[in-house]
Amino acid sequence: SVANDLGVVYYSKGDLSMCSRLYQRVLLGREKALGVNNVKTLDTENNLAAVYCKMGEWGQAKKKYMRVQEGYLKAKGKDSSDYAMSVSNVGECLVRLGDIDEGIATLEKALELQHGSHTHEDPFALLTMHRLSYALCRFGKYEDALVFVEKAMAGRERLYGMSHEDTRESMALLSEIYLGHSMDGLMVALYPEDDFRGIEEDSCLQSENIQLKKTNEKLRESLEKLKEEERLTKVALRDVFVWSSSV
Repeated sequence: SVANDLGVVYYSKGDLSMCSRLYQRVLLGREKALGVNNVKTLDTENNLAAVYCKMGEWGQAKKKYMRVQEGYLKAKGKDSSDYAMSVSNVGECLVRLGDIDEGIATLEKALELQHGSHTHEDPFALLTMHRLSYALCRFGKYEDALVFVEKAMAGRERLYGMSHEDTRESMALLSEIYLGHSMDGLMVALYPEDDFRGIEEDSCLQSENIQLKKTNEKLRESLEKLKEEERLTKVALRDVFVWSSSV
């Protein structure tokens, strides 16, 4: 519908208040005309939930996503990618609302549902991995968080390149985990065979310095890749400009 298309325009421009009002109007109309369990109705409700997330209204978003999850399950079945993504969306809301334990369990369920797809090539599965890593980091499970964020970052780099905002998002989370406040916990996660209990203070500082050097090297490699992609993009754009000017 026109209102739904306008909602997309307002969302892209960042006018979330107008966008939410338009989606609410479309949702009400589709509920009356098509029914609450119609796929088009559920798609609109899903869009409205995404707007609530963007506005930081996680409680409202959670209610909508749970409704969408139930509807997609009935309309499309548990093997549907839309249903799996709705589970992931609920998990994200739970984490943002502070129910991290339940959020992790929900995101793990979503990833299991998405496992049937080519997980490392599926952008939605990669998004769930990133979300799960964020939740595990907040829960203090750095070892598991590292596993998922590295997979998410590698997959996003393959799909989009280093300069894409999703790849950068995972890169930022990776940096946050490495350079987080709980350095001792991170050291144990990275080197489980070592026992850091009872180590003298100088040894602890030396170990932390070694890990920071490794972290800086890894981040430097990622930044070099990003700079090279940006350089190649500029060269390509320059060549296109030169060619078009000569025509």
